[in-house]
Amino acid sequence: MPVEITALPGVMTGSGDTPVSSRRAEAGATRLRLVHSLISTALFFLACWQFFGALGDRPMHRDETRWIHRAAYIRELMHPFSNYWDEETWIANGDTLDERYRLRAQPPMGSYVTGIGFLLQGQDLPNIGFWNMDQDDA
Repeated sequence: MPVEITALPGVMTGSGDTPVSSRRAEAGATRLRLVHSLISTALFFLACWQFFGALGDRPMHRDETRWIHRAAYIRELMHPFSNYWDEETWIANGDTLDERYRLRAQPPMGSYVTGIGFLLQGQDLPNIGFWNMDQDDA
C-alpha cells in the first residue's frame, strides 16, 4: 500500500511557498502601494501649489474663452444626434477655419470636463459666441 505524504501547516512544500514567505510578499506589496500613494499625493500637492500660486498673476488668455465656449458640449452630449454635432453645419456656417473645424484640433473630453466644472460649482453653462482667433490682437 502506497503512503501519501501531505504537508503540515507551516512546513515548506515542494513549491517553496510557506506562509511566512507569502506574508512577506503581501507586506512588500502593501509597502510598495503605500510608497506609490505617498509619491502620487506629494506630486499632486506640489503641482497644485505651483499652479494655484501663479493663478492670480496671469491675465486671461484668449484661448480660455474657447474652452468656456466649449463647456456647452456637455449639454449637447445629451443629444448626440442633433445638428449641433453635424460638421457639415459648422463648415457651412463657420466664419473662420477654427470655427469650421472645431473638433479636429481639440477632442471634446476637455470641454466635457470644463462643463462639468461649471455644473459642479452651481453655475449655468455659458452661452457665449465662438472666439474669432483670426481677428484678435490679444
